[in-house]
Amino acid sequence: ELRYSQLLTRALQFNVSLSDICAPQPQSPSESYNASCSLCPASWVPNRGSCYNFSVDVASWNNSRAKCLTNQADLVIINNRQEQEFLTSQKPVHLNYWIGMTDIAVEGSWKWVDGSPLDE
Repeated sequence: ELRYSQLLTRALQFNVSLSDICAPQPQSPSESYNASCSLCPASWVPNRGSCYNFSVDVASWNNSRAKCLTNQADLVIINNRQEQEFLTSQKPVHLNYWIGMTDIAVEGSWKWVDGSPLDE
């Protein structure tokens, strides 16, 4: 708790996000970096400045997203290969997870939940 307060104070002083403090981007594509500080809620998994909650509850996509939104989160948007590999490494063989991709606006036209297009 004290560590979080210190980081939050520092972030506010320098007008940067906490992820900038905890997980600076690698200097080169071949360099990997995983921050040692964790600002994630209990039972959430930190990775490269983001927090992930792998729920074992069985629910529809809509109900899963609603649960995420009540936790001030959303279904995951996969931004790069490293994030996809991390997510794959966290998935038990017998479970599946919803991701934040939808075609609800136009059938067959897939977008991420934030409205950004799917980069193919």
